[in-house]
Amino acid sequence: MSTDSVTNTGMDMAGVEITDFYQHYRQPLLAYLMRIVQDRDTAEELCQDSFVKVLQHWRKRNQQQDVRAWLYRIAKIAGAGVLAYRYRRHGILSMSRAMWKGR
Repeated sequence: MSTDSVTNTGMDMAGVEITDFYQHYRQPLLAYLMRIVQDRDTAEELCQDSFVKVLQHWRKRNQQQDVRAWLYRIAKIAGAGVLAYRYRRHGILSMSRAMWKGR
């Protein structure tokens, strides 16, 4: 599945196989989240949550927006939330550079 097939502006989620969308982006998104939170279980949970949010808000999205960028933005915000929680709760601040590289 190419990125273009998902980002077509007029495409409805019904026209995209959800499993293909998930399989196409899951591994790279999981790797990205692993770099941010540095914990596989947390990264997997955030990855799932990010896909759920995308699917819940699919019809409300900006039609001109790149779906991959939108998915990564959701994941980045979720990762930042985990880091903020860790900092508040434990005083641990382990921000990786990948978090702020604009991805």
